[in-house]
Amino acid sequence: MSEATHPAPLAAAWWLAQVLRPWANQMAARFNAPVYLVGSALTEEHPRDVDVRIVLPDEAFLQRYGCSWEHVRLIGPSGTQHEAYPDVCRYWRDVAKLGAWASKHHSRGLNFDLQVEGSSWAEQFAGLPRIRLDDVQLDD
Repeated sequence: MSEATHPAPLAAAWWLAQVLRPWANQMAARFNAPVYLVGSALTEEHPRDVDVRIVLPDEAFLQRYGCSWEHVRLIGPSGTQHEAYPDVCRYWRDVAKLGAWASKHHSRGLNFDLQVEGSSWAEQFAGLPRIRLDDVQLDD
């Protein structure tokens, strides 16, 4: 059985990457983590949204939000348990605020789907197309 191949990013994706670079540099500096363009904006002429992922080491994610990425995923953005899990609520408020600002200023009318992910979760997508948006020298 042959390994699945993924299409190369479209020219429009490279243009979008250049438009997003100043914002991505701010996010990379804020999180000390790389910022990637992923999803349909890379492979479709008319993507439904702009998917951006910031990938934090699991330890940094836990330190920043007080909970694991897996915990955030289980509760979800509109979970009824947010009062019981204030750390999860803090995560969703943070990404909603940053994503809304990016949508307003940088997405050219497309919905902006920003997620900050733990590195162990992001590893499963390592073979899929992505463009690193920032060009910030990150601390080790």
